[in-house]
Amino acid sequence: MVGTTRADEAVRSYTLSMRNFIGCCLIAAAAAAVCLAEGETEAAIELASYELTGTGHVLDHPAGWTATRETTYHERRLVNVLTVITELPEDQDLARAPRGYRLVVDHLQVGRFAHAIRPDQQYQSLLEFYTLFYGWPEPEEAELTELFGRHAVRMKARHEDGSWEYAVLGVGVFRGLHRIGYAVVLTSPADKPPAERDRLWTAVIASVRRADADAASGPAS
Repeated sequence: MVGTTRADEAVRSYTLSMRNFIGCCLIAAAAAAVCLAEGETEAAIELASYELTGTGHVLDHPAGWTATRETTYHERRLVNVLTVITELPEDQDLARAPRGYRLVVDHLQVGRFAHAIRPDQQYQSLLEFYTLFYGWPEPEEAELTELFGRHAVRMKARHEDGSWEYAVLGVGVFRGLHRIGYAVVLTSPADKPPAERDRLWTAVIASVRRADADAASGPAS
């Protein structure tokens, strides 16, 4: 058996080092490709604007989703608007648990809603109304925020089946609805990735804006 020389050992050490270096480069390249692909996917998502009737506001949602609204009048006055935007058309049925994302924007003319919001305790009174009126679980996260130009409570709750509810609840003053309570709710099935549902919810809420701001900016090029 021929013994190894220092030269052989040096060659072997150099070869192993190069293999490790090349392996690291390949891993880094693969990771970069994945990040690039993810970035391209996010950039390629088309958004559609949808008018929230009676409010003077619009919001954005992923293009291709199904959007409907139901309006209620009392003595020719608009008193309720229910907007339902779903990832899957069949999830428009509110009587069943959705299989995909479902966004509901509920502007409701409920007297006790508005009167339940104590000006000096907006955060606590909104939380109380959230759990009592909708019957949802206690939120895991909640904070005072702002939407439609006024204070609101933003929260996140998990159901026993693993699904999630993201909500913003408040009272606003709107063009066609005047002073009215509202709830913006995103329902996410348990199998949706946490980062994805968080990102979607944040993007939807951040997109809420006055309709005349869109008109002032002109058509998209």
